[in-house]
Order: sequence, then C-alpha cells, then structure tokens
Amino acid sequence: MNVLITDVVDSSLIQGLIELGYRPDYRPDITQAQVLSVIQEYVGIIITTKIGLDRSTIEKAVNLKFIARLGSGLDHIDCSMAMNRGIKLYSTPEANSGAVGEHAVGMLIQMLHHFTDSNNDVKKGNFRSNPFRVTEAEGLTIGILGYGHTGPALARRLQGFDANLIAYDKYRTQGDGFCQLVSLEQLRVQSDVLSIHLPLTNETRCMIDYQFLSTCSRLRYIINTSRGYILDIRDLLRWTDESESRWASLDVLDQEDTTLYTDEEKSMFQRLVHHPRIFITPHIAGKSHSTRLKHARVLLKKLKDEYRSSH
Repeated sequence: MNVLITDVVDSSLIQGLIELGYRPDYRPDITQAQVLSVIQEYVGIIITTKIGLDRSTIEKAVNLKFIARLGSGLDHIDCSMAMNRGIKLYSTPEANSGAVGEHAVGMLIQMLHHFTDSNNDVKKGNFRSNPFRVTEAEGLTIGILGYGHTGPALARRLQGFDANLIAYDKYRTQGDGFCQLVSLEQLRVQSDVLSIHLPLTNETRCMIDYQFLSTCSRLRYIINTSRGYILDIRDLLRWTDESESRWASLDVLDQEDTTLYTDEEKSMFQRLVHHPRIFITPHIAGKSHSTRLKHARVLLKKLKDEYRSSH
C-alpha cells in the first residue's frame, strides 16, 4: 500500500504510516507533472498547497483510496470527483490554527503600532515619535469573518486586549465564550477591524469586494490570512486609497508564484508592495517550527480512527 508524500513532513508521519501498514514514498521535491505520471501507483497521497489534484489527475489515480491535505483549504482539489470515486478526504486545519491566529494578532499590532515604519525611520537616523502615534486595541471592535478553526484561535489570543470581539459564520449559531456571534450585516456595520478566516469556495470567491467594503462604515483595518481570491485586490486598493486611515495586512494573494505573473499582475503586485499602508507576508502564517509535528499528529490520529472504525 504505497503512499506518496509530496512535501516536507515531520519524520513521525513517515514512521506512523509504516506502523499502519503503508509504504511511504517520500518525494518532497516532486513536481505537478511527475505526480500526474505516477499517481496510479499509490493508494494514498499527502499534499500541501504545492500540488493540486484536478479532475484529470484524479481520473488517473485508479488505486487511490485517500487524499490527505496537510493544512486547511481544499480549493486545489476536485473534491466532488474524489468523493464520487469513493476517495476519502482528510485535512488538518486544526494543526496550524494557533500559528495563524498568532500571525493575525501580529498583523493587527503591526498596523496599530507602526512597527515597520518606525523601525525604518530609526534606521535612517530619525529617532522621532511624533509621526507614529499608535492606536490601542482597547475599545476597538474586531470582526472575525469565519469561525471554524483559525477564527476561534484568533479570538482566544485577543483575550486581554480589552477589545470588543464579534464574529460571523454562516454555519455556526452558538458562540464559545470568546466572542459574540452576530449577523453578517452587524459585522459590517460594527467592525473597526476585519480579519478574514474563510475557506475559498464559489460562494466566498471575491466576497470582499468594493461593494462589501463600502458598507463597512467604521472599518479601518483589514487582515487576510485565509485565501487571496476571497478579497478582491483591485477593490482593496481602491478602498485603501480613499482614506489615509485605512490599512491592510495580507498573508495571501490571488497568484503567489510571481514568476507566472502577467504584465497586469506585475503592475498590481508593485502597487501592493509599495503601498505605504499595506503589509504583506509570503503565506507564512501557518508555518511555525512546530506545525509539521502537529500536522503529523492530527493526520495520523484521523487515519488511525478510520482504521479502527473499519476493522
């Protein structure tokens, strides 16, 4: 029972697969084209965001029994095709939710306290405080859009900031004691800060556009650690440029491989990276030193639970 591992993983995952009777084939440098040529040899495949599994790839996977996605987001997998063929889908969003929550907190503090700008000014020899008057989180209303795994992780980490925490989730009706669940309309009207924690689906693609943003009357700060396509970048730039009190922090973009950019995408990217009130990190929110081990533990538990239930 061969299992293809397509990215770097913790060694405990390989050992755990062996103990379950699998034969792990560890190929962290494998390309998309190579996966397509060999996938028929495997009963399982373990992927991150590097490898996608579209319809044509799954059609060739004649022996595939399971797909394991280390992390959150299944938008690069043809899930309906996989389920129609009886292929089980696993993901591990709970493994790196804490890291993503912390990253979102860091992005918020960066915008409120101007760390980058003030640090750059000091490095130029200007030890001045006046241009960088900070905003305290106390009293702000922080809206969390999506309350599955990373949303609650952010809410837990914001305890003690004396901010008002609210959240909207279409599929959740009860809160957890860390924040108040509200309607989407209430989230729009009340939020000073909006942190996005949604999966990318047909419903959420470009959900945060200019029309959405223009109804957020109090909104000044946007954080996106989910998926780039959920937030329309052109509309974000338009919204941000309308007021010097508007800021954004992004860990994700629509297209993250800059070598594939069209001329239009290159121009848009340059506007983003040179914007004085937009900060970007390269999709690292969920990549802490401990997340590989956490992903291994979560996935192995799910595989073991499935094994026990079927035997």
